[in-house]
Amino acid sequence: MSLAVVNAIPDFYQDRLVGKRNLVVRLGRKNGVFLYLGLSALGLCVAIAGAASGVFPKAAFFAALSGLPFWILSAKTALNAWDSPRLFVPAIKNIVLCYLISTSSFTLALLIPK
Repeated sequence: MSLAVVNAIPDFYQDRLVGKRNLVVRLGRKNGVFLYLGLSALGLCVAIAGAASGVFPKAAFFAALSGLPFWILSAKTALNAWDSPRLFVPAIKNIVLCYLISTSSFTLALLIPK
């Protein structure tokens, strides 16, 4: 969900012009940034909470944290460039890297025998 929201932020004006009513058009670009950051942080927190409670293996905790540096880079860029589609692109790239690294390492953590 977070990836869908972040991809809609640079297209805000075009989407609005053609009558699309996605979440970013309804909330605005700045609020769309807060939505994608919240959704992506929630995904990381679920993995961390699951590992802390024993639902997931302990390695899942570190797997979730592995994407955190890219989440932070994405957040910094997005909060500073939400109103400039061209400058916003690195935020998208970093959140995609966060997703790829976190989900890949989380999957590996689940495959490690206890």
